[in-house]
Amino acid sequence: TCALPICYYSKIVEKVKDSSNAKIKILEIPDSFVIRENYLNDWVHLSHLGHQRLAEMVSAELKKSSL
Repeated sequence: TCALPICYYSKIVEKVKDSSNAKIKILEIPDSFVIRENYLNDWVHLSHLGHQRLAEMVSAELKKSSL
């Protein structure tokens, strides 16, 4: 079985990856992100630190794609 956040994330990516909608941008979260300090005890919701790190990843990706 897979860790909960990865299961949810994988299902979402699978559904939208083949979409031809240009408004959808997929940010693939690296396995290294799935660590205890990024999640609350339920392993689904992000901790404060996890939100900060995800925001940094999204910001960097948006900067790359707008070049």
